[in-house]
Amino acid sequence: MSHSVALSSLKIFAVDLVGRVLFWPLWWYSFGLRQLVTSLASVILEEEHRLGVGLWWRNLFVPMYGQYDWEGRIISFVMRLFVGAGRTLLLVLWLLIVLAVAAVWIAAPIAAGYFIWRNFAYFVTIPWLVAPYGT
Repeated sequence: MSHSVALSSLKIFAVDLVGRVLFWPLWWYSFGLRQLVTSLASVILEEEHRLGVGLWWRNLFVPMYGQYDWEGRIISFVMRLFVGAGRTLLLVLWLLIVLAVAAVWIAAPIAAGYFIWRNFAYFVTIPWLVAPYGT
């Protein structure tokens, strides 16, 4: 009786382990990538909200401090133009950082597999036929 329980447990463990290992790449590039994209999109939207980029561009032609004369309008326009451009530049830099994170997410398993395969291929060859890494 204990032999069959142990064997059944071993089978379940092996099937679960193999199933998880085989399912992992599918999860990484489907569900995991979707979760990453939604979280990175929310990070970008939060940063846009924090910087107020849309607010600065929507109020580009609104005079600051109630200065409705032409000097106040010109100064307000130039000021909002420079601040809006600077904040837009910060948002674009943040977007590039977020895209780099997504690229690392996509490339990490491929790079890991390459380096594992490279080391495996080195160690299964006959050592005296293969030159060491340093030469």
